[in-house]
Amino acid sequence: MSNVETLANLAYLHRYGAAQFRSHGTDLSPGTFLATVTGAGRPPVLYELPHGFAFTELLALHGVSPDRVRGALMGGYFAGFLNRGVLDTGLDHETMRGLGSGLGCGAVTVLTDDCPVAVAASVLAYFDRENAGQCGSCFNGTAAMAAAAGALRDGAATTEDVDRLRRWSVVLRGRGACATIDAACNVAASLLDQFPDEVVHHLGGACPNCRDGAFHADRPYEVLAVVPA
Repeated sequence: MSNVETLANLAYLHRYGAAQFRSHGTDLSPGTFLATVTGAGRPPVLYELPHGFAFTELLALHGVSPDRVRGALMGGYFAGFLNRGVLDTGLDHETMRGLGSGLGCGAVTVLTDDCPVAVAASVLAYFDRENAGQCGSCFNGTAAMAAAAGALRDGAATTEDVDRLRRWSVVLRGRGACATIDAACNVAASLLDQFPDEVVHHLGGACPNCRDGAFHADRPYEVLAVVPA
């Protein structure tokens, strides 16, 4: 992929050589990567980190206590959720892949006081709004998953809705011309896998974040449209 980060690495390789490049990172994920870190009530920051950098070290760098961390949204919106198990990981492609997640573009959103169900509903609503509308499976699939997750967030879902969300997260994979539907499936599947207690709480109306009314996740989970004056 010829993105800016890749092209910058090519310049480094040309000047310093492969051995110097591989002196950072891990054997399977050599070099450094750009980590965009958001969430936890902190301003967004872009860090350059060696692959394999411990997640807890990133939290220390970002000024977030591990005790506050509920999990993380990985790879931008593409790789889905990880629960507190992310605290024991290093940030490299093979480690994330082994957890069924991904480092992707290096974007990490740290979840602290956020309700994962509400975050998932907002992310799926984003995919519903922003898909290209070219593939029926994606156009209809993202809408269906967003509706199910929104109902779960609002305490209006049933166990049948959750079962449907789980089934859609499996059968819709690979059904689009691009990876938008796969990203939505990752978000839905990882919510159900990584935060089953929170899902049950929402079915019973007992989520501590949302019991006083539907909790709608703030940015960066929603896109703010800026209209020129």
